[in-house]
Amino acid sequence: MNLLSRLPKSARIIAALSSLVLPCLADSVISFRSVCFDPSQAAAPEFQLASGEVREAVRIPKNDIGGPFKATLRDDSMIDFFATAGGEKPAFSVKIPAEGRERLLVIIVPNGQGHQGSAVSLPASGFDGGATFAFNLCRSELAVRQGEGQPERLAPGAHRLLPLPTGLKDDMVPVQILSQVDAKWTPVQSTRWAVDRRFRSYLFLFQSAKGKVTLQAIPERVGGD
Repeated sequence: MNLLSRLPKSARIIAALSSLVLPCLADSVISFRSVCFDPSQAAAPEFQLASGEVREAVRIPKNDIGGPFKATLRDDSMIDFFATAGGEKPAFSVKIPAEGRERLLVIIVPNGQGHQGSAVSLPASGFDGGATFAFNLCRSELAVRQGEGQPERLAPGAHRLLPLPTGLKDDMVPVQILSQVDAKWTPVQSTRWAVDRRFRSYLFLFQSAKGKVTLQAIPERVGGD
């Protein structure tokens, strides 16, 4: 005889519901890619990530896109980065967006004597060869103008896709980084980008030690994940 059938009806209902709920309470494991953006001469950082009941050491590439890495989520929304295997408190934690987790990029930057991080879901489409995904790490709003196009604005801490400009006459694109001066967009950096449709780029806008707005791009071969 089925032992469950000998329980009171209310107990059987609770047992049945528990069998549905318990699988949902299992720890979620997420896969992500990551970069430590740091223009200094410091070494690439190493952290401990939860993997079930244990922790595993990972070294996050410096100024390069690395991974995939895996970690067990806390509360189905947080990745905890520990400085040591036995540390009780994370060095920092990163909140994971609810959508687009299959396209997750975790960006780690220096913060005083340690680090801090944020996570973004890369675009589901449009981030193809020749396209650029820009991050504004400055404390002021900036804009990027490619060729004769309109300035693409980025609030402090914001990111956005910069599609390949149309009407290109050669494989070099003039690019301006602009800042608001007296309510007008004023160039603070000018350069030229080579257009190579075999690669897409991650563009980081940041302030140098002297306070100058600077840019650095990380290329990635399309299809090389």
